[in-house]
Amino acid sequence: MLSLTRNVNEGRTHDLGATLAVEIDRLDFRSALVIEEATALRGSIVQLLKKRGWIAHGVRAAGQAFPLLKCIPYHLIVIDGNASNIAAINFARTLHNTEEWNRIPLVIITDSPNESLTSNLKETGVYSAKRSTWLSDLTKTLADLEARGHWSKQPYAN
Repeated sequence: MLSLTRNVNEGRTHDLGATLAVEIDRLDFRSALVIEEATALRGSIVQLLKKRGWIAHGVRAAGQAFPLLKCIPYHLIVIDGNASNIAAINFARTLHNTEEWNRIPLVIITDSPNESLTSNLKETGVYSAKRSTWLSDLTKTLADLEARGHWSKQPYAN
């Protein structure tokens, strides 16, 4: 959370991060975070999400995501599973085990044929997309989540 800020007019102390998160969540948009090492793929995923009405931005590594998660109420996270399958699984488990983040849908993009990775992903409720077919897989996942009413907010007009 952002540091505590004192409201000099009213003499109260507020947690600016919590207040900001509540106010942002009241706004009528959906936000997505893309964690992908490859610059070109990261940019392509961000562009796809923006075309579908999302506010989206990307970072290169999962370590850059946690400070953002504390301040921004994301509605979707897309992560690179190829850089390190263990790091992607650990990131998914951390989100899954944290009350404030366990409702955020997570999509891992990977070409790993590893059965244990697939079972570990299903165990944490993560969606997967193949790197070679990421566009159709991610589009299908977004459509499925939207059809089930996962996001009640209207898309932001970029």
